[in-house]
Amino acid sequence: MTDKEKMSNARRILRDMKISRIISEMSQMYNLSLEEAMEIFYNTDTADMIKEGVAEIHCRSEKYLAQCVWEEHMKDKPEYFI
Repeated sequence: MTDKEKMSNARRILRDMKISRIISEMSQMYNLSLEEAMEIFYNTDTADMIKEGVAEIHCRSEKYLAQCVWEEHMKDKPEYFI
């Protein structure tokens, strides 16, 4: 395995660990099962940006990113504005 492949692997592992902590944080913050939190997370643009490394968004805290994901998930729900 080349150094470049090792670095790519390390980045992927770190990203995956970050994602798992965001999902766990969402589960705790919003009283969701891990499965519910995972489904919500993976269906957001925020998740795509994290996976793609856009704008170093992955450098934000798990709590902040969990809130971003939740707000994105809730923004189209009418009951969110009540």
